[in-house]
Amino acid sequence: MQGYIPSDQEFQEYILDKLCELGTWRLQLPIADMTKEMQKLDPKHNVNLHRKQYGNTEASLKQGVPKPVYIVDGTIIKMKAYDEVKAVYEAGKISKSAFERYQKAYDASILK
Repeated sequence: MQGYIPSDQEFQEYILDKLCELGTWRLQLPIADMTKEMQKLDPKHNVNLHRKQYGNTEASLKQGVPKPVYIVDGTIIKMKAYDEVKAVYEAGKISKSAFERYQKAYDASILK
C-alpha cells in the first residue's frame, strides 16, 4: 500500500505522465488536451479535485504546484529542462517512479 501523497504532488505526477505519454518527442501538450485527459477521470479523482480548487486547468497549472516540473507557455504545457526536473525529484517533489518514467521519455526524445 502506498502512503499519503500530497495532492499537489499527485497532480504534478499526473501532468508529468501525460506529457511523457502524449506529448510527442517535445514532451509538450496543449492545455486543452490536458483538460480533456483530466475530464476522463472520475470527477472526484484527486487530480480533478486539485484542479477544481483553482477553478480551471490553466490556473491549477500556474498556481497549484510549488516547484513544478513543467512550464506553461501560452496555451502549451512543456517539461522543464532535464536538470530542473532532476532537481525537483531530488527535492522530493516527485516520486522515484515518476522520475524514472520521465527519464525514459526524455531519453527517447533526445534520440529523435
